[in-house]
Amino acid sequence: MHYVEVITRGQSPVARTYQTFGVGSFRVSVGRRFGLKKPRIKPGSLLSSVEKTDD
Repeated sequence: MHYVEVITRGQSPVARTYQTFGVGSFRVSVGRRFGLKKPRIKPGSLLSSVEKTDD
């Protein structure tokens, strides 16, 4: 759950005054995790392909 608030503030025709408009809403987000059929990159394949150099 999260809250979203938008406030705008602008000048008014009267000196040293301003107009404000605000709106807010609570939102509920629902998600689901899912697994892939097979990994795109094999675990550890990137580390084994890196050449080690002695300095």
